[in-house]
Amino acid sequence: MRKAHVLVVPYPAEGHIIPLLELSQRLVQHGLEVTFVITEHIQQKMWGSNSIGGGESNIIGVALIEDGLSLEDRNRPGKLSESVLLVMPGKVEELIEKMKNNGVVISCVVCDQSLCWALDIAKRKQIKSAAFCPAAAALLLQSFNIPTFIDQGIILEDGTLVKKQIIKLSPEMPAMNSAHFVWTCLGPLGNKEMQKNVFQLMLKNNNSVNNTNWLLCNSTYDLEPAAFNMAPQIRPIGPLLASNNRLLSSDPQDSKCLKWLDQQKPQSVLYLAFGSSTIFNPTQFRELALGLELSNTPFLWVVRATKTEEASKGGLFPERFLERVANRGLIVDWAPQQKVLSHSSVACFVSHCGWNSTVEGVSYGVPFLCWPYFADQFINQSYICDVWRTGLGFDRDKSGVITRDEIRIKVERVINDEEMKERALRFKEMAANIVDEGGSSNKNFRDFVEWVKS
Repeated sequence: MRKAHVLVVPYPAEGHIIPLLELSQRLVQHGLEVTFVITEHIQQKMWGSNSIGGGESNIIGVALIEDGLSLEDRNRPGKLSESVLLVMPGKVEELIEKMKNNGVVISCVVCDQSLCWALDIAKRKQIKSAAFCPAAAALLLQSFNIPTFIDQGIILEDGTLVKKQIIKLSPEMPAMNSAHFVWTCLGPLGNKEMQKNVFQLMLKNNNSVNNTNWLLCNSTYDLEPAAFNMAPQIRPIGPLLASNNRLLSSDPQDSKCLKWLDQQKPQSVLYLAFGSSTIFNPTQFRELALGLELSNTPFLWVVRATKTEEASKGGLFPERFLERVANRGLIVDWAPQQKVLSHSSVACFVSHCGWNSTVEGVSYGVPFLCWPYFADQFINQSYICDVWRTGLGFDRDKSGVITRDEIRIKVERVINDEEMKERALRFKEMAANIVDEGGSSNKNFRDFVEWVKS
């Protein structure tokens, strides 16, 4: 009997791809065939083959599509979102037709929730569909409430921000600053064109998710009970912790980090990682470095390769900083994050609060110091600091800089807060139980697999 075949279409960005890749691997493990769609840009950045996985029974096929982006375009704000809206839909539809002509019967299309057009394609072709949100359910609720925000005069119909205010969709939901709505807070690379594209995509997504059979989310009922009470159509299947997303580095890097951590005292190390998009200006970067030095705390700091090269030329770190911290600091351009967070020497995760990192930190019981940068990261910080109370945020000075003294103070507070550590460990236990047999996320996932096979 032929296996059910699932076409998985992620948004072409690393933070979206990683959880959908893990979902794909789990689908394969439960007896489904999977084809994973990637764009040319992602192939060059993350892949070198046409399959993922290990062993004949655990292989995910990879389908390459054009993205219409030149090398120059990939570095221009708004061009990726434009490609997602205007180029990718046609290419995915062509792929489905090609697979059909080659005798591949697609049982279900699973797409990133932000790719509404993939759901529309599936509906036209009478293929089952499911949307997957790689972020918190609270982010979906922010999107669903766009009409309310317009009625209340908070934003205009094109998404332009009218007034800044703190919003709580329910008393138990995390606070949201209207200045930090996803489409109004796109970081320094964002511009009006990109804001328009993202906002229009979110409006279309709201309509298209009504046509899909399943709306899945990389979260849990226990992490976001209020959100799931408000939108019971969202089915959590998280936390999806990547079992094999080792895409960007080599094994020696793993060994270097873990050997260094093995030499540190239990619950003593700060782990700092800010994702693939965070950009620090030189002043803020130096204050961060000096704050780490002032804290007198061991640290493992992930600094992206381009910044590491700049530092080696003497143009990034404070003078002689590397010499002064050599006996208690390790700076790398990549780290095996889950292995690091699960290490007994790690005491605190200084994070940009991307949802993948947030879920990983929660799952390993590590308290946070929150340094959000853009988009949904501010919602995630609110969860961590105000709802779960497993971390602290930083305060900025009048110039908008997080100073070295602020960093030192907050590091000391988190490291010495035993009640926060206990809360973090309780969430770790919850996260483990919920994906085990009988857990709610496990049940939702199995129900979904059975529906795809039916």
